[in-house]
Amino acid sequence: MRDFPIDSQADADLRKVEAKVERCCGDLGLVQAMKDMLAKYPGCIHWHYKKKGVSGTLEVTLWPYKRQLWLTIQEGRRAESIEEELPKVKQCLSARRKDPDQNGVLQITDPVTLLGR
Repeated sequence: MRDFPIDSQADADLRKVEAKVERCCGDLGLVQAMKDMLAKYPGCIHWHYKKKGVSGTLEVTLWPYKRQLWLTIQEGRRAESIEEELPKVKQCLSARRKDPDQNGVLQITDPVTLLGR
């Protein structure tokens, strides 16, 4: 298993990070195969993304409690097509952008708000 941390803004609104994960992966042609939580990281949001028609899974985890976001490729779920998408997903998720809803100011969201989903 290999984890790839994403350098996200510390003050980012975590609900928008969740939406950004789904937008970035979708824009890159990845299909969401699963969205759930992991017992190991209470309150996290965990996705599995696949490329249509090929094997391999890219896992994405957002853990609001620790304000962390990372990508994972499990050894048993590796595929060249997923390996090729990894840097593109990482770049998209790491990209800084101003939030037009807040006039360019990213708002801090209390992680506890997301834990009650």
